[in-house]
Amino acid sequence: MAASITNRIFLFILLFAVNLSQPFAQSFKQEYKVWKKQYKKNFREDPSSPLGRIGITRLRFFKPNPNFSIPAKLEFLNSSEVISFPTTTGKTMDYIPYAKARFEVYSQPCELTIYKSAKALTQKAYENYLFIPFRDYTCGDESYGGGRYIDLQTTQIQGDKVVIDFNRAYNPYCAYNDMYSCPVPPAENSLPLEIRAGEKNFRKRGRAAKP
Repeated sequence: MAASITNRIFLFILLFAVNLSQPFAQSFKQEYKVWKKQYKKNFREDPSSPLGRIGITRLRFFKPNPNFSIPAKLEFLNSSEVISFPTTTGKTMDYIPYAKARFEVYSQPCELTIYKSAKALTQKAYENYLFIPFRDYTCGDESYGGGRYIDLQTTQIQGDKVVIDFNRAYNPYCAYNDMYSCPVPPAENSLPLEIRAGEKNFRKRGRAAKP
């Protein structure tokens, strides 16, 4: 199942570019709507998807909130150290620390490490892909207990700044089926507060979520 996670990564790479030339308030809702529609479409088109048509209707999200689209300042790490992340099935996946992202959530200082796949060392297709695995105080309650992911591209970085949009935080495939192998967020990427944005816990039974 590890290969399926890699496949899913590339389904999301093009979804996270932020058009900073548009007025933020006007573009936020439309960009989020496009992202969410494409996110659901990916489940239908991915041959390794853990969700069928009914499962897709049970995807749930926090209400989009522009306060969780947050500018961050980066400290580039210039590291070639390869770190093996444990996964939910006991395997490992290799990543390279790319940058420290520092930002504030409701005036509280926060920090997350951004990673690049170790495959970027040998495969050009991976060189612009960035990965933020994280946990927060909603994990295990409103959101998936194993943590969520955010994807970025190096092309979104302007100088030493980037926008991290937690509204686009998504669940790994193992949130829907524990047969999938998903990287576990490192302890340093645990935020000491609630991020009530992005995808919620999956509703395995009961009514479908609102579109």
